[in-house]
Amino acid sequence: MRYLSLLLLVACKPPAEAPDELDDLVGFLFEHFQDEDPAELEAGVANLDTWLIDGMDETREGYSVNNVTQEAIDGLENVHAEIDGNLAGAAVGYPSVHSPDKLISTTITTPSTELYPDSYTAFDREYLTDPDCFIDGSCDRLDTTIDNDIDYTILQVEVMSQVQYRRVAFERGDVIIERTWLIREPVISVDWLKLDAQLFFWALVPDEDGNARSLQATWFVYTFVDTDIDEDLAVGLVIDSMAGAAENLDQWILDEEAGLHEEE
Repeated sequence: MRYLSLLLLVACKPPAEAPDELDDLVGFLFEHFQDEDPAELEAGVANLDTWLIDGMDETREGYSVNNVTQEAIDGLENVHAEIDGNLAGAAVGYPSVHSPDKLISTTITTPSTELYPDSYTAFDREYLTDPDCFIDGSCDRLDTTIDNDIDYTILQVEVMSQVQYRRVAFERGDVIIERTWLIREPVISVDWLKLDAQLFFWALVPDEDGNARSLQATWFVYTFVDTDIDEDLAVGLVIDSMAGAAENLDQWILDEEAGLHEEE
């Protein structure tokens, strides 16, 4: 029996583990996004659900996240950036009145210039895999590229990004996650900011009523050049932008359901 027990210990994988704290957790989910074995992602989204149940109010005002790793960046295509101290990140939570599937289907089929007309001035998307099977749940991944121009009020940016979506099995239905990163050097309207990398993560976790607990996180590898701009101010603008985007998406869907977009 002793030898059988040893054999079972060798043959059986230990339970998947994931961090408990949000700062570590969002970086962990970003890094493991493309794992063929979904065990660590499943453990991660379960921990994220636990965290959001108690911490959603805390994240609605913005939450500092800085634990994305160099390994996560090195694993991305067309990204060459070194984390050498100039890393800033933030996360924002939002309790949506829509399901994860409704939020994601709207996001991947509607131009951002329609969803966020005050922020996006140009938008072009190319689907690299089939969006229809991802929307209906018959496949678990979708890859796209997006080329857009964004107005952040104090500066304007032209960016091209790789965007990936994935479904992760969860006890209340699929958690839908997204990760995005810049795949070419952005064109920025000011000369006081150099952006070496920008990463984005979005999780839509179904709650007990089928609506989504939404969490967005973003990280920047940056350099400020000859400016007195404070990092906290810059992060605050990013937090406001993410929070506003979540509210706008919810409202856009409500307006669509009321038939208001058909009248435009």
